[in-house]
Amino acid sequence: IMEVLKQKNNAPIPVEDQVCIIYAVVNGYLADIEVADVAAFEKGFYEYLHTFAPGIGDAIRISKDLGAETEAELKEAISEYKKRFQA
Repeated sequence: IMEVLKQKNNAPIPVEDQVCIIYAVVNGYLADIEVADVAAFEKGFYEYLHTFAPGIGDAIRISKDLGAETEAELKEAISEYKKRFQA
């Protein structure tokens, strides 16, 4: 989890992105990702979310909550992105 908490100077990560990546880590989705690959995974994951699932971040930002529907969408997005990342 330490790798995903690192942020570059002058490049803050939006809260909704932080929620998504921390959710992925806490729920074991990154357990099979090498530590050296975590930064690349994280960067690509944010790009994937913004492009293919922008509603997830919007829902988190607006509601300030991870409701059941948004959580289900996030789980699906994580699984789909992992397939692409590991390909």
